[in-house]
Amino acid sequence: MDFWSRMVHNSISTSAVPLDPLRQSLQMTKKLDQQLAEFRALLARSEHLEPETLEALGDLAGDIQQLLESNDPNPHAATGHSSVSERLSDWIDRFELEHPELTRTLSQVAERLADMGI
Repeated sequence: MDFWSRMVHNSISTSAVPLDPLRQSLQMTKKLDQQLAEFRALLARSEHLEPETLEALGDLAGDIQQLLESNDPNPHAATGHSSVSERLSDWIDRFELEHPELTRTLSQVAERLADMGI
């Protein structure tokens, strides 16, 4: 099933009033942009993280942003999304106990990416 077919299927099965795929995609992208902004703000306020950790998380946020801006209907092939997804999952596991707010934000970003098929 291709990206747009999944989008249509998901909108039909999860919504009483289905949204067209483009509108749904734009809504998900907007939500993810908001969550990335929140994530970057948390990083900017963070005083407990090592500089290397902050740099790695900043790189991850940049890679996610690049995925969103690529406008590629099949982001899996060209952008290495599995690497981004795996890194995101690793950071969530790593921060779960020590940084619950950061973990929550990272989890929301991961959910949005999954909703978008990334």
